[in-house]
Amino acid sequence: MASSSASYREVEDQYAIISIEGENDGALGIAFFVPDDQVLNDVLCIVGQFLTGRATDFEAMRYVMASLWQPSKERLRGDDPKRVVLNHLDIWVQIHGLQPGFKSDSVVENLGNFIGTYVKANPKNFQNVWRDYMRVRVTLDITVPLKRRRKLCRTAIEDGFWVEFKYEYIPTFCFICGIIGHSEKFCPTLFDTPAEKIVKPYGVWMRAQPRRKNNLVGCQWLRDGNETDDMFAGRFTGGAATALVVLQQQPLIEEAAYKGWGVDWSTCLGPIFGKLEKLRVAVGFDGLYSVDARGHGGGVAMLWHNNEDVQLLSYSFHHIDIQISEVASSPWRLTGLYGEPNRAVRHKTWDLLRSLKPESSLPWCIIGDLNNTTSHADKRGGNKYPQLLVDGFNQALSDCDLVDMELIGYPYTWERGRGIDSWIEIRLDRALVCSN
Repeated sequence: MASSSASYREVEDQYAIISIEGENDGALGIAFFVPDDQVLNDVLCIVGQFLTGRATDFEAMRYVMASLWQPSKERLRGDDPKRVVLNHLDIWVQIHGLQPGFKSDSVVENLGNFIGTYVKANPKNFQNVWRDYMRVRVTLDITVPLKRRRKLCRTAIEDGFWVEFKYEYIPTFCFICGIIGHSEKFCPTLFDTPAEKIVKPYGVWMRAQPRRKNNLVGCQWLRDGNETDDMFAGRFTGGAATALVVLQQQPLIEEAAYKGWGVDWSTCLGPIFGKLEKLRVAVGFDGLYSVDARGHGGGVAMLWHNNEDVQLLSYSFHHIDIQISEVASSPWRLTGLYGEPNRAVRHKTWDLLRSLKPESSLPWCIIGDLNNTTSHADKRGGNKYPQLLVDGFNQALSDCDLVDMELIGYPYTWERGRGIDSWIEIRLDRALVCSN
């Protein structure tokens, strides 16, 4: 390939020195004025760069960008869009391993400027004493290697300690050279360095785990058996044993999910999570947590716009409970609930409400398909709704000090048999709030 490109350059040089009559008669002077009606329209130009060396479906990406991008007041004028240099990327970085006495805004800012160019720090860095890391937003120069870690110390005579950097939603980067945009299979180093001398100082451990995921039970004892486990000495504090977790008893799984024992069943209950993830990306939300259905019905999913405002409290096969802490308002609690569809065990939904009530004293709102009614007026058509179920649900609302919010608009949310004599309509979806 090198000889081919060299021969092309030689041919170009030979043709460049050929003189054609009329070409060298001097430069053509142009008045530096272009009429307004002939100026290229660059007002609505999107200028971007794909951080990958792989083939890209350009036509598909045009439609994706057209659906996501919105015009703003900030734009470049007077430049050729094709000549705009794009070598910088804004990204959130997690700083792990900061010791007491070093957790301050100035330290975070200095580390941000070491990683790239400091933009801002996460305003919630110091709101939780149990936070394992600090977050900082920086501007990276994608032409230089990523920073892996940095040693900190108070004085020159101290040994100090290392802090490590994990990058959130980082694109493909090379484990050999640390440059964003290509993997180690396409690293230029492979062409001028013998294979036995190739080292990979970077690794997958530099990718921050998606913040919507929970750690699986027992993960602190699991090892992959590769170089990532011991990339840096003293990286892990647990033992070196390898554990194999086998789940066989369905009742145990249900109990663990009901109590919310840190098991993220959304990753192992079927393909629905993948579809929801596509939906999350399409609507531009930051967070997603889901529990897939059992059988042909049910399932619960919660999506939110800002990861910083949401904290997962508990979940089960029938509910997801989160705390919302917005900067401009007091924290409150939101529960997405799917009621038990089987009338014979409808009491499980009532008991679930009663068990969730004492878990937090925050203002509480419950939304979802509760599969319960508060009165006979909630149903039209078919047989009369059992009074026992109406009374049981109302008693649960009273025990939990919950109020059914008024529905504005059409009074029913579920139907069956539209247009025939047995047409049934029921209000099953509702929103409940605490009375105070």
